[in-house]
Amino acid sequence: MRKTKTKFKTIGGNIVAGLLFSALLSVTMLGIYALLQEELKSQESSNWTAVDGTIISSQIDLCGKYKTSYFGMINYKYIVNGMGYIGSRISFGQSCGSKNDADHALTSYPVGSSIKVYFDPRLPTDAVLLPGIAKDLGTIGFLAFLFFVFICLAYCSWIAFGEAIALRRAAVRGQGIP
Repeated sequence: MRKTKTKFKTIGGNIVAGLLFSALLSVTMLGIYALLQEELKSQESSNWTAVDGTIISSQIDLCGKYKTSYFGMINYKYIVNGMGYIGSRISFGQSCGSKNDADHALTSYPVGSSIKVYFDPRLPTDAVLLPGIAKDLGTIGFLAFLFFVFICLAYCSWIAFGEAIALRRAAVRGQGIP
């Protein structure tokens, strides 16, 4: 009876560890996939068509979990094949930053100024002011990869630790190593 309980606890622990690992792995893989899609699109944007546009609004928004970071929100309009569009992406990989970063975005793109807008010819609603790869994407991708490695190591450690406890219990009971 005791042997069955110990085995069940070990098997139950492994099932829980496996489920946690699967969930974390799935979330991590989805995040890495989204980053890769963003990076591919940023690479493609270097070859997108450019049209003239106009900055129609700019403001600083608070962002981040505790609303302690800043984001320069820029809106611009542009026309493709007679159809008007409004965009807000400055570059790929843009993120929250310091107040100085947000101020710099606003001073770089004052309301009413003329700009070049680069748009995806297959999907004109997808546009950017600064085409190409943003440096932050590589850093975020690397961190996501490290997180993935950490999850794998944590799972392997969990399994090894569970097996070590089961072997120790068996040895203490005098059952020997199975």
